[in-house]
Amino acid sequence: MTFFQKVVNILIGHVTSFVLDVFVQAQQSRVFNFDPDLASISKDASSVLINSVPFFDYSMPLSHQFSNIGGITVDKNAQYLDPYWKSIADDAKDGFVLVSFGGIARTVDMTPAMQRIFFDSFSRFPHITFIAKYESTNTTVAIPENVILTPWIPQLPLMAHRNYKTIITHGGWSSILETTMHSKPMILMPLFADHAKNSKVAESKGVAVLLDKMRLSQRRVVHAINTILTNNRYTRNCEKFSKMFSDTPISHEKLIEWRIRQAAKPSRKSFAKHLKPKEPDFFYFKLALIAIPVAFLCKKQGCI
Repeated sequence: MTFFQKVVNILIGHVTSFVLDVFVQAQQSRVFNFDPDLASISKDASSVLINSVPFFDYSMPLSHQFSNIGGITVDKNAQYLDPYWKSIADDAKDGFVLVSFGGIARTVDMTPAMQRIFFDSFSRFPHITFIAKYESTNTTVAIPENVILTPWIPQLPLMAHRNYKTIITHGGWSSILETTMHSKPMILMPLFADHAKNSKVAESKGVAVLLDKMRLSQRRVVHAINTILTNNRYTRNCEKFSKMFSDTPISHEKLIEWRIRQAAKPSRKSFAKHLKPKEPDFFYFKLALIAIPVAFLCKKQGCI
């Protein structure tokens, strides 16, 4: 990372923490009448289950409170397709691509210019079927014949189909895990929140090609699609990680059951305090060791 990228990274982290503390957790505490508040409850958690795995994320220090259950939400047996979707998937002999930007960012709310970029790019691949989540039946943008618009996509069953090729999506963690565990790569255009970080993780693992929403063009979209469809390296990497997800010493279900049973034990609280890190109770300036460089600078300037 460049120096500027590091500065931006730090600022994003602080803003995210501020929004989480002031708005999200405060609102949750008010709605559910938590007493003490949710932040205090979180600090005393004896177990934390996270939807990630160490080999498919950046390295980070974690306490013994954390258990990785990445992929627990992905049902690889969800293969049933109703006749309508099965017909579409079966007829896509050269493959089909899913297009979805999640439940918050609606494709229909894209600017007409951005919609045209995507749809014109899709028309460059007439042998490929594009199934796009589109929340309206009305559009002023010309839709190519190889594009199917739908307000809802049965994502997991379609990913399990033999003709599924890739997904164009926003970098949500669930979709990244879902397509990786189905051994297929992805094209990511991060929008907000954790999307940029998630997308960078996927790119660093060699399972994704990234698009910049601020520099979007038909040339870049066509290049991304062509890269994913023709470069088998991305698919091979997905196949590797898909096998790694299932290669665990204990199933996620059994791990969750054990963690919950342990957390529910009356004696767990006294045991958990020996595993609890001190950082949650530190003020930021103490945690970041701000006093050390400040003291050094003061000494150098002759202040002390």
